[in-house]
Amino acid sequence: MAYTPKFKYVSTAASYSILADDTFISVTNVGTARTITLPSPATVGIAKLVVIKDSSGSCASTTITINPNASELINGDTSYVLQTNYDAVG
Repeated sequence: MAYTPKFKYVSTAASYSILADDTFISVTNVGTARTITLPSPATVGIAKLVVIKDSSGSCASTTITINPNASELINGDTSYVLQTNYDAVG
């Protein structure tokens, strides 16, 4: 049986809490600052890969803040900010 990878694309124009099966988060409207919240590592596992992208091309003026779940950290920080137009992280 061949392995079929699962890839779930989410397009959002608002702040968003990532679900366990989400893979690519496209933020399409950054007219105001947006917040993307990561799921709990205990729920999705430590090897879960998620890409978050500024698809609007305007996060240099209004940022996308990525927050970890609860008291978790992102590389030792309490959040990660996308602040360059068309920026992405994953």
